[in-house]
Amino acid sequence: MNPRTAAVDTALIGTVLIWAVNFSVVKVAIEQMPPLAFNTLRLVGASAILLAVSKLIPSPPIEGRDRLRLVLMALVGHTAYQLFFIHSMHRTTASNAAILLGLTPVFVAVLSTLSPGFERASARVWLGIFISVLGVHLVLRESSRLGGDPTGDWLALGATLCWSIYTVAGGSFIRRYGLFKINAYSMAIGTAFFLPIAAPQLVGLSLAAIPAQALWAAAFSLVFALVIAYCCWYFAVSRIGPTQTSIYANLTPVAAVLVAHLWLGEPVSAEQLGGAATILAGIYLVRWRPAAST
Repeated sequence: MNPRTAAVDTALIGTVLIWAVNFSVVKVAIEQMPPLAFNTLRLVGASAILLAVSKLIPSPPIEGRDRLRLVLMALVGHTAYQLFFIHSMHRTTASNAAILLGLTPVFVAVLSTLSPGFERASARVWLGIFISVLGVHLVLRESSRLGGDPTGDWLALGATLCWSIYTVAGGSFIRRYGLFKINAYSMAIGTAFFLPIAAPQLVGLSLAAIPAQALWAAAFSLVFALVIAYCCWYFAVSRIGPTQTSIYANLTPVAAVLVAHLWLGEPVSAEQLGGAATILAGIYLVRWRPAAST
């Protein structure tokens, strides 16, 4: 493995681990405070951090022709995604939400194939995606028996679609304008549209009345899940493309189910463990490269 590939894989493994823990962190927090209010705290905080960092890093100004596209990307990748995500976490288990977000590679591969100018998934990549999705199916079909909620599951699926669109659409922006600038601007725009929707839960809310555990959860989630992990994700997208990057989304449910089991006591079955192993096999197939002949 060359240093470039190692850096990408390290960034993505770190992202997977952060997001795996974040599912349980969010689940705990929204049991102690209104979900949209919790999401507002982390979105506003993350936007402020990213905007501050982006000002320190030189980058070209966003061209007029790209501004509307950036707004649309923010609406899908932050406003809509966060609404689907937080409501799914409120209704279903942390494990189920993570498992359904593991379907991201399927949506990304389809969107990339249908969109002109984007990469095309090879037969080997499609096979790896198929194997990984089979693993997701093995895990998810136990969901109802293990505490899942159909409405929450569908909301998580909506979040998956939004994140996939954002992943495919954002790659070219990152290459032109830089990692921090696009993440900062898109998150700030998405947060601005999110605030009016969250306003009813924010009215009368006092920070002093929020349990310390929920505040610490918001701090962890905004710094690690929204700032560090988002930047690592798009660093990988800019280096290896959305299809190769998104296959790592199938690793998130494996780690998230384990964390939720150990921390929240969510049950796990032998079939889910078998599905996890299948997911890992699919990821290996997609990321594997034959050694060059000498």
